[in-house]
Amino acid sequence: MPRLPSNFEAMADPEDLIAREMVRLTCLTLMSNLKEHFAFPPSEQVSLHARLAEFVSHNVKTLGKKYFELKIWALVTIALLLYRDGGELYIQEMKREMTAMDKPAPYELTEIARDIVWIDILMSPFSEDLAADMTLDVGLQRTS
Repeated sequence: MPRLPSNFEAMADPEDLIAREMVRLTCLTLMSNLKEHFAFPPSEQVSLHARLAEFVSHNVKTLGKKYFELKIWALVTIALLLYRDGGELYIQEMKREMTAMDKPAPYELTEIARDIVWIDILMSPFSEDLAADMTLDVGLQRTS
């Protein structure tokens, strides 16, 4: 999958490119975590996590309904893979999506991710914790 062109923001409709780059970075993160899990040296993890965080924080809101499921898959996947080490940004984005799309149940978002690509050994250990984190905060936002 090719990298994102440096001038993508100037293009007429960058949404397709943003979706592709989000998938590419998410897949690289999955591969890096698999390598780590099976004792291969994941030397690129720190820089990859930094690139992913920067990309998501600047571009995820650009993705509309056309890429809703793909965006949720990427956010859930990344949040689970980085649950103990920097998943807050992705959890916040999922909460924003839940509020915007009126999807109150975090389990619905997890199911979207499970239906696309789910690697049980990496993602299941924190899926209940992630759902609880989203439920607590979304519930508080709705009552405020």
